[in-house]
Amino acid sequence: MNELLHTLDQISKYKQQDKTANKSAIENYASRQLKLEKKRSVYKGKGFALRFSEVRGKTKGFSNVVLSLSALLEYDSFPFVVCVIRDNGIDFLLANTTFLKKISHSSHRLRADNIRGSFLGQDIVTTYNEILNIKSNIPQLFAFHSKTNLQQNIERLVEATTSIKAIGNIFEPTPLEIRNILQAPSLFVSTLQSDEYRALEKDFLEKTESLSQKILEAAIDSNINTRGNTIEHLITDGINEHRAEDIAKSMSDGTNVFIDIKTKLAHLSSNPKAFNIDKMLELLSTGNTIFCFLIVIIDLENREVNSRLVPILSDIFISMLRIQFHWAGRQSRGVTQLSGDFHNLIEDSRRNTISIENARHFLQHLLNIEQTM
Repeated sequence: MNELLHTLDQISKYKQQDKTANKSAIENYASRQLKLEKKRSVYKGKGFALRFSEVRGKTKGFSNVVLSLSALLEYDSFPFVVCVIRDNGIDFLLANTTFLKKISHSSHRLRADNIRGSFLGQDIVTTYNEILNIKSNIPQLFAFHSKTNLQQNIERLVEATTSIKAIGNIFEPTPLEIRNILQAPSLFVSTLQSDEYRALEKDFLEKTESLSQKILEAAIDSNINTRGNTIEHLITDGINEHRAEDIAKSMSDGTNVFIDIKTKLAHLSSNPKAFNIDKMLELLSTGNTIFCFLIVIIDLENREVNSRLVPILSDIFISMLRIQFHWAGRQSRGVTQLSGDFHNLIEDSRRNTISIENARHFLQHLLNIEQTM
């Protein structure tokens, strides 16, 4: 315990001496100067483990994904501390199983004999038995944890997680809305052939090109969430409300073009979330909306930024989609995930090619998905 508290003090002092130190800098300090061993996202010391997370701006909360429950169980016999790096300092939270309220509600198949899912920062208690979960109270809190049976903690977390009620309901379209959804491919095709749409894409390409230097600077950030948010704010002029779309444009014929921004570092492989299926079906059910992604690929080595506007019903986009349920809440059709070479989305001429029958078949498949359990 003394070794842990000394390590946390050293990390605090490092942040105090360098107010600009971010997650990447502090992780480097922990591994190089403090000689902590890194195992995936966890840093191991003598009899303790740390996980670093970062919250930017004035946000008081902490909702980041921390760790999978299965990974936590490897360290649950000794103090597991989450170090929340903020602009003005670092918060330390003891996050052993005793101090978790639940596992993320998307952990649909979590059972005592089937450990699944991850916990978020907001799932960690800030007070336990009227004791604040802060650095100075870690010895006292861990003493409580040491007396708690692990199996009982798992059973408690399973009960708390499986009793979570879904927020909202699965989208159940009316016959008219189903017709609108299945007619969406034709709307996409006519819109993509319009001069207005071509001008819209040209504007975005010119904008990302003009912002390329700032985008390259922002892309150095190792935190995928803050990196993406910073670049989205640059492109949207700071108007990013974290809805299904980042940008909304209206065409002269009344068609709404909703655009979501996806950034990708050329040297990193990733399979990011594309869209929530229920939300997308609900948008398309209006009969006057198309949805596109502004794909921004950043090549740090060659100092290049390339972008294209890609409609979600294009042949190439559909071919790269996979349906997942672990990101979605209960009473949901799930979400789609992009899988494959992102360069195809900006280099392949098929990005604007839509096979109407293929797109309708895809949408009908989404409509037919039963809600997740």
